[in-house]
Amino acid sequence: MIPGFLSTETVNQMKDSCSQLISDFNPSDHPIQKFSTENQESIMGQYFLESAEKISYFYEAGALDSDGQLLVQKDQAINKVGHGLHIHHATFRDIAHSDRIKAIAHSLDFKKPCVLQSMIIYKVNLAFLVTYS
Repeated sequence: MIPGFLSTETVNQMKDSCSQLISDFNPSDHPIQKFSTENQESIMGQYFLESAEKISYFYEAGALDSDGQLLVQKDQAINKVGHGLHIHHATFRDIAHSDRIKAIAHSLDFKKPCVLQSMIIYKVNLAFLVTYS
């Protein structure tokens, strides 16, 4: 964490984007994919493997019944959204590929830095856990 690295305006844009991703999400148009660090099937599944090149949604364990129907509100059902936000979402792409980020990577002697994945991890009703001042 680098305090003050992102402006309040940028942080607010990120928060708005996080909320909008959930608002725009239609569970009926999306494959059922639960995320769990303990469930190796979710990690090795085709959906997970293909998620690097697109924006994918992963449910909390226990958010769906055995038929794939939501047991909780949509904004509480999502564990994370990833892994191609830096490719397909303007707010996250602009931040990930900003000159400031590039300068940090180069200052750490990375010769050809690149973003491999990006994600939002939702916690407790979309509370934003990291703040910048």
